[in-house]
Amino acid sequence: MPTLKTIITEKLARFSIEITPAELEREFIDAGINPTAGVDKEYDASDSKPVNTVLYNIVTDLLAMPDVTEGGMSLKWDRASVKAYAGLLQTKLGGIASGTPTVTDRSYLW
Repeated sequence: MPTLKTIITEKLARFSIEITPAELEREFIDAGINPTAGVDKEYDASDSKPVNTVLYNIVTDLLAMPDVTEGGMSLKWDRASVKAYAGLLQTKLGGIASGTPTVTDRSYLW
C-alpha cells in the first residue's frame, strides 16, 4: 500500500507540481495529519478526506501564483482547469463549489 506522502506527491507530479518536504509537512499539520507518523502511514479509505484537504489547499494556492515570463521561457497555469479541479475537491470535501448555482427556500417570507 502506498503512503499518504506518496499518494499526494504522485498526484501533484501528474500536474508537474513539485512540493518541498517542509511545505508538505505544513499541509499535513493543517489537515490534522500527524506529520511524523502520518507521512509514512499507509493509505486507507479513512484518509480520503485529509488527503483531499491537503490537495485542495495546494491546488488553491496555485490560483494565486502569477504567470511568469522570462526570456524565451514562460510558465502559465490553466486557471480554468485549476478552478475546476479545486471545485471537484471542494465538492468531495462536502462543500459547494464556487460558481455553482444554489436554490434557497425563501417561502417563509411570504
